Amino acid sequence: MSETLINNMLKIKKLKHVVVDQVVQRADGNPFFIEEVVRSFIDHGAVVQRAGGFEVTEKLERWSFPIP
Repeated sequence: MSETLINNMLKIKKLKHVVVDQVVQRADGNPFFIEEVVRSFIDHGAVVQRAGGFEVTEKLERWSFPIP
C-alpha cells in the first residue's frame, strides 16, 4: 500500500525501486510520513514537475531521509 501511495503521488516511471524501498522502510506504514517525504522531494528539487508530470533530478541521489 505504501508503494502505491508513492507511485500515485509522483507517477514517475523511472523512480528507482531502492528509493521507494527506503521511503517505505522509514515510514513503517505511516502514510503521513510518506506524504511528507514526497513533498520534501519536491520542495528541495529532488523531484521536479515538468510537462504535466514529475521527473527525478540528480539531487535525489544525495538525498538524506528525515527520521520519522
